[in-house]
Amino acid sequence: MPTTCQFKFSRTTPIYYSGEQISGLIILSSTKLLAIEGIQIALVGTEQVEWLERSREALLLHNDSTEKDNKVLYSDKQERLYGSHTLTERTSLLAAEVCVQHFSFDLSYNAPASCDMKYGQRAYYVRLTLQCKSVSDKVFNARITVKNRVDLSAAVELSEPYTLTAANAPTSDAHAPLLLTLPTGTGYVPGQYIAYTLCGQHKFAACNKLYVNLCQHTTFRASKPQAKCKEYLKVLNSDVQKISSSYVMVSGQLSIPLAAHICRDGNEKSLIHTSYHIEAMLFNKKRILQKLIIPIVVGTVPPKSMRPNSAQQCVEDLEQYHCYDNLATDELICDKPNESSAKDADLLYYLPDYASMLLLNTFSTSVNVLQTQAAQHNCEQESCTADICTTTILA
Repeated sequence: MPTTCQFKFSRTTPIYYSGEQISGLIILSSTKLLAIEGIQIALVGTEQVEWLERSREALLLHNDSTEKDNKVLYSDKQERLYGSHTLTERTSLLAAEVCVQHFSFDLSYNAPASCDMKYGQRAYYVRLTLQCKSVSDKVFNARITVKNRVDLSAAVELSEPYTLTAANAPTSDAHAPLLLTLPTGTGYVPGQYIAYTLCGQHKFAACNKLYVNLCQHTTFRASKPQAKCKEYLKVLNSDVQKISSSYVMVSGQLSIPLAAHICRDGNEKSLIHTSYHIEAMLFNKKRILQKLIIPIVVGTVPPKSMRPNSAQQCVEDLEQYHCYDNLATDELICDKPNESSAKDADLLYYLPDYASMLLLNTFSTSVNVLQTQAAQHNCEQESCTADICTTTILA
């Protein structure tokens, strides 16, 4: 090509979290003289959806008919500009000249994460536009990946047990309603296990299996040729239990994949919306008899429990760090209070040894208690030889 453009990002792999700064260099060169009006660079985000559905209109068959002739293509595309500026206002690009320019953008904190799904995708590009005078503009794109941080630590209600009662549960006092419970709450992070219990009685005479699924539910919205929504359900994990009677008492757990898509809720105009839920289904062979659904939230930081366990109480005097690993760099990104970096580094350095310190302190306290009890026993037996006795019990 007579004109080429290279993008050199500040990171080895262009992976960024929403709210971070995207920076780098562009290296522009041409093999011939090119008259230009300016060099424009922009950060854009695109959403695109597309799928086929059968047409309700009757198809007139002929020799050249195909299966696609009876289908309608639903599609939509939208583009959002997150930043734009002019690098230079030069009037020409000389032959064999190499033009190097620096760029930087502040990515919006509300930018939804990149995704590539069955019926649509969301992508981000750094776009360079050569505004030419005599010919059409030349456009160069470099794709980047955007991830989201979803901090659930402040949503303590997500750590509370959640119970769902079957809608058509028996009303008689002699029958226990069918209850689906998530004892560890409804807020999780990838890699965690979701425990569940299902207990009670169902009203179906023939029911032999229970399926409990962790599902990712995605909605795609199109406007051409008319407004239409496409629902897509993907089962990420599943657990199967056998049922032999109308009384059900089962428990199990489902793991959240480490690569689960984490995305902040977009605005109403977004073409792609993703959510997660746990569904429990009673089956008779291949027929679904009853379904119970509990929505859950998947983030990058789990919610804080209102009932801290003993391990959390041991480190309650230490600051809590919410850290994220960026696969594009070796850096550690932490959200923490505004204090001196030296103190923060010391806390992180001594954190692995804190358990050992607690153990030694506990042992020393136990020895002191035993020595005090022995001294009291000696005083009671009048065998104390100390010059000053501090264990004498005053009348």
